[in-house]
Amino acid sequence: MTVGEHSCTRRALLGVAAGLPVVGVELATAPLPPTAFGGGVPLPGGAREEWVAALAGVVRAEVGLRVVEPGTEGLSFEAAEAVQEAYDARCDAWEAAIERAFAVPAPDVGAFAAKVVWAVDLGVAEFGEGEALLAALRADAVRVLGVVG
Repeated sequence: MTVGEHSCTRRALLGVAAGLPVVGVELATAPLPPTAFGGGVPLPGGAREEWVAALAGVVRAEVGLRVVEPGTEGLSFEAAEAVQEAYDARCDAWEAAIERAFAVPAPDVGAFAAKVVWAVDLGVAEFGEGEALLAALRADAVRVLGVVG
């Protein structure tokens, strides 16, 4: 799946998350909302900042992909090869950013929802660390939603 194929919902979520600090919303100091499912085991201090940093890393990686995404049509073989190598490196950086975001415990239901959307839209089970990503998602479900099983 290329960056251009991502769902509008996912882009909107990432854009809002990246823009909140710019418009003065202090996520780090806002209280975590209780979940509607009776879960919501609180995380230690700093969890929200860690999540926001991970989410910002994903946004930066996606922007990096867009910089080299225009394509290789009309370029010489050498130039096209260089563009492809740059794109491949940016794809690797983007996947690593997604993996880092999954490694950070979701601080609330919204963050957990973002991970679920990524798991479905991106097929994270197929990533190099797919099993670990799904295990992190399961751990978030248990902690944030109070899911047992």
